[in-house]
Amino acid sequence: MHILITGASGFIGNYACFYFNDLGYKVTAFSRYKINLPSGINQINSESLLSAFSKSKSLKGIDCVLHLAGKVSTLDDRKKDDINIYRTINVFETLDFAKKCSEASIPRFVYISSIKVNGEFNINNKPFKESDKPNPIDSYALSKYETEEGLKKLAKKSNMEVVIVRPPIIYGPNVKGYFNTILKIIKLGIPLPFAYFTKNKRSFISLENFLSFMEIVFRHPKAANNIFICSDDYDISTNELLRILIKGMNKRNRLYYLSPLILKTLFFIIGKSNIYLKLSQNLSVDCSKAKEMLGWQPIITLPKAMNKLSRNYLLNASINKINYYDFFNL
Repeated sequence: MHILITGASGFIGNYACFYFNDLGYKVTAFSRYKINLPSGINQINSESLLSAFSKSKSLKGIDCVLHLAGKVSTLDDRKKDDINIYRTINVFETLDFAKKCSEASIPRFVYISSIKVNGEFNINNKPFKESDKPNPIDSYALSKYETEEGLKKLAKKSNMEVVIVRPPIIYGPNVKGYFNTILKIIKLGIPLPFAYFTKNKRSFISLENFLSFMEIVFRHPKAANNIFICSDDYDISTNELLRILIKGMNKRNRLYYLSPLILKTLFFIIGKSNIYLKLSQNLSVDCSKAKEMLGWQPIITLPKAMNKLSRNYLLNASINKINYYDFFNL
């Protein structure tokens, strides 16, 4: 099978290239600039997808597209990007590119959306499902939802199958954002005032589990024109998450109790209210559809995956880059 991976320079895309190349797939990788990939991977670099694949014939021979390219969400409350910026990159460019893929008779287009399409946090503590009414809150989530709707319309009037995947936070080597911040703080041995958060539940998915799910999605006939939610199938509280990562780094447990009201106020003052919500609220998902319809099971447990992540972060933080083979071959 010949797969095209867009966003190959990103956290997920880079490892996806190595992963599927190792499994024997023929891989073409698109990124905006040249990156270090195995020699067997065909690398295409351009300022945009539309300029790189301006003609349908440039997509000839591709069996499946894994679309990861796009503008990512920001954790900074004070930086509110205009919806039009997200629409230009995440919606219009993706839909124009998908149309070219359809015209080139590519059999399947896999779009990586976000669980944020369902909402920021669970309502009535019920895990998110694919059948839930979408509730995108910010510009990023709205752009993902609008892209989903456009792809579903395209699938109805073409022969190209579309698969939409809404993962929660994906973690693995060289992860950025939320996880990277936590890992840095633990490595520095800074006391963390989050011992109170023992009852909230959040879902995550390791890079290994996510990529194993992608392999099934590429091929399984029942995946066609469906939406799936995937996770490690193991919900975890903030307290438990931090304890696992601390243990993985062999650090002293410096979790302590601070009133949630005080914490909420402090995060508000520094413009990071969204971080407080991530620490305190529930965002769990139900991945039973993926398991029952496609026969998928996570290949690594959450505690083991997070323990491996923290150990490798500690070992490789000084060089700031974790090698693919070092991580996946442990």
